[in-house]
Amino acid sequence: MYLKKLSKTIQSKHTGPKSEVSAGAVVFFIENNTIMVLQLIRARILRERQQKVENIDIGPKGHLKPGESPLQAAHRELQEETGISPHIDTNFKETLEYIVHVKDSAKNKVIKINKTSIYFLAFLHKTERKNIVVSEEHKGYYFVPIDKAIDKITFPESKQLLKDAKAYITEKYLSHEIY
Repeated sequence: MYLKKLSKTIQSKHTGPKSEVSAGAVVFFIENNTIMVLQLIRARILRERQQKVENIDIGPKGHLKPGESPLQAAHRELQEETGISPHIDTNFKETLEYIVHVKDSAKNKVIKINKTSIYFLAFLHKTERKNIVVSEEHKGYYFVPIDKAIDKITFPESKQLLKDAKAYITEKYLSHEIY
């Protein structure tokens, strides 16, 4: 119930900053006892420098639609951003909370947004790996060993998410060799 209330972007003159909730998944598979994770490449332009910068997303993620649960949003975002529907392991669920600052050019000021991102794990079977088709918001994708992904991520919250995912995958999937 609480998450459904948060699923809408809220702007109040009295309560201050906007709040946004999104959900997604860290997509992984195991190959030769190595955990491989999907990295989506998002291109954006820094307007002030007119310079292209590549952002690496730790997995498909997007805003919850009204009435949508985080799990439903994660399934939808996986389909929309990658064209696949891998198995989501709902026993792993981690929430990141952080603040972003966005320039509102209409009001010529910076807006503070409190973001909550809920992540699950999505196990990708061998047969699905070749079926990935990224959406227009991404310019490509690749798979990398999870340790390399942890090293490349700069945000501490995302780095910790991947460390927790690695521990969980190691315990649940590598120890049972079900992949």
